[in-house]
Order: sequence, then structure tokens, then C-alpha cells
Amino acid sequence: MEGVLRHLDLFSGYGGFTISAQKLGWETIGFSEIDKYACSVLNYHYPNIKNYGDITKIKGEDLPDVDIITGGSPCQDLSVAGKGAGLEGGRSGLFFCFINIIKEKQPMYFVWENVKGAFSSSKGWDFARVQIEMEQAGYDVWWQLINAKDFGVPQNRERIFAIGIRKGSGREILFEQISSGQNTKTNRKVKSARKFGSSGSFHNPDEIVSTLTQSMGTGGNNVPMTIGAKTGLYAVGSTQAHAAVMEDCSPSLNRAMGEGGGQIPVIVHNLQPRSPNRPSLLKNKNAGGSGHLQREDGVTYTVDTGCTQGVAIRVQGDFPRKVYTSDKVGALASNPTSDNTPRVMEDMRIRRLTPTECERLMGLEDGWTAKGIIDGKEVDISDTQRYKMCGNGVVVNCVDYIYSLIKQ
Repeated sequence: MEGVLRHLDLFSGYGGFTISAQKLGWETIGFSEIDKYACSVLNYHYPNIKNYGDITKIKGEDLPDVDIITGGSPCQDLSVAGKGAGLEGGRSGLFFCFINIIKEKQPMYFVWENVKGAFSSSKGWDFARVQIEMEQAGYDVWWQLINAKDFGVPQNRERIFAIGIRKGSGREILFEQISSGQNTKTNRKVKSARKFGSSGSFHNPDEIVSTLTQSMGTGGNNVPMTIGAKTGLYAVGSTQAHAAVMEDCSPSLNRAMGEGGGQIPVIVHNLQPRSPNRPSLLKNKNAGGSGHLQREDGVTYTVDTGCTQGVAIRVQGDFPRKVYTSDKVGALASNPTSDNTPRVMEDMRIRRLTPTECERLMGLEDGWTAKGIIDGKEVDISDTQRYKMCGNGVVVNCVDYIYSLIKQ
């Protein structure tokens, strides 16, 4: 597929689909977003792109012709954390507005993104209906459940991506199924509610993540970084047994750091207490009780709108490890070999992820959600709203992958 595609970005949020589209030179002709702060961020970064506002009020006749329509319709009613209203819920029911616009405009392609819970919503019938609606709109549909941790960000975020191609095009979508460390092209054209997910890790040993870090290790040695599904980021070719991430990459997402092979484990917490009366515990008494969830594999929990993720470090060994702090990231080191005054953190000290770290977990540039335009004036966006946008957003790395399949 070649040429410049005209792109309509529905349920736009901070513009994750458009960020990827512009990398390919595609033209975004419009947004549909109603959240005040997400709108302000879009206006800040894309002042010349029209926001059509409330999707329930958009008529196909008011839109220019488009080649691709994208959107992640609200997922609250489909999520396992929601009340289970499914597609009949007020928010997730906006999917039908999405599909109606597709029916009216008949683009060559569409991309729909949603939570894994869509598989189980209404015992699977909601996802079956989604596919039926897409097929009746005139499209062949391919879909896959993909996890953000397999595409270069250390966040466990599973999302369904469905790609529709107008019938009669003769095209097919070849998803990559990862199995036993081998990347193989596998075609899945799906018209049933059968789950098709990927397993294993998406690992490219030749890819340097230059946008995340410039150097690591002692002595200022530059060490290339690779993408790893299990540990997030790790060093290649370092002379150290345990190299430390430096510069602009947050060590909160690494598993170990320190000098002389000393490890300082980083523990990712969910700061939301687990209620002993939650439904999962009532169904299964072995599900666990109250208290904080935690993991030590270097991959954070799914970023949510309230930023209930926190990180902690534990100083180990018979002598104090050097842990440097800054005003913004006080719990973790950014450069263990600098001349900054070392400080030893208390055992298991916890802090919340910063907005910048959440942006990185979504594949965004640092500060992408920090500024907005409201009533013609530049404003600073609060941390609360930045967390909300990240929690509701789409991971840009995943969209890059989806678009690469369409572009082939």
C-alpha cells in the first residue's frame, strides 16, 4: 500500500493514532474528542486539525472523504473492572457511533482498539457482535490481542486491535505470531469470537532505543539498548554484570542497577489496596486478601487513569549503595557514576510513577501531555489530568506496529 492516506482519528485522546500516522506522512483530517484537557493537548500539538467534538453528533455528510478511520471506543463497560454493562452501556455503546461513521464514509481501512475484557463481556457475545457489525459494514476483519510489553515499553497492557479492509480489495493482514522466540507470519481472518493472541516475547536484538537513553554503564561508555518483553530494557555488550541506566530513561522500569555487580531490585507496586470483599476473592478464596499488589519483573502494571502504580527500591548488601536523587524522581538513581552526592534510600520506600514516566510507558515524548491550549491561551495540565489521559490512551508503539501491517 502506497501513497498518503487521509486519516480520521475518533475518540482521539492525546492523539496516539495521529502520532503514528504522521510518522508515515499520512494526513489527519479531523479529531473527535470531548474531554476538555485532551482537547487542549490536541489543540496545542495540532492547532490546524479540526476537532469535530461529540461523536454522537457527527454526521458522515459533514466529513470529508477519508481513507482510514481509527479509534478506541470507551472501554469502561467492557472492562473486567467495570460494571459489566457491555455494549449496552452508555460509554462502550459509542462503538455503534464509530461503526455508523464507517458505514457512511466507507474508508478503505479502519482500526478499532479496545480492552481484553471485550472477549468475556456478555459471555463473549459482545465481541461476536462487534465482528458482525464490522462485517455487515462491508469489511473483511483481522484482529489480534497484543501486549505493549512486546513492543518496547515495560508495561503490561493487553489490547485488542482489529483491522478492517473494505471487501473486494484483495488484501490480507499478516499478523506476527511470536512463538518459541521465532517470528512467523501468520494470517488470521476472523469472523467468530475466537481469541487469537500472541505468546512469547517480541525481541529485536538490533534495535537501538535511542529515544529512551543515550548511554549506560560506568566510565561514560555508550551501550546500545534492546527491546525485551520480560525485563523492559537491558544492556547489550556492557562490561558490567549489572549496568545502570543513565540519562533520560527512568530506572524505575529496570530490574537491577548498582556498581560492582550489586543489585538494587526495583519493585513495581499497585497502590490500590485490594479489598477482601472484591468479587474475585468471593469467587476464589485463594485469590488473596487486602494489601498492595507488587511485581519484580521490571514490567509495570497497566497504566490507569488514577495512576495507582508506584515504585520502590530496596538497598541490599553490607555497605550503602549509591542511589542518587533529583527533585522530580527522588526514589531512583539516574546516574550512579556521577559526582552527585549519594543518598541511601530507606528499605522499600514507595513513590508514585511520575507523569513523565507514564508518558514513556505509552510511547509518548516527554511532556506530551504537559501543555494545552484553552480559550486561546497556553496552560499547564495538572498531573491528575495527565495521568487520566495516559490511562485512557493508546500505546504509540503498538499503533506503529498496526500501521506497519496496513502499509505493507
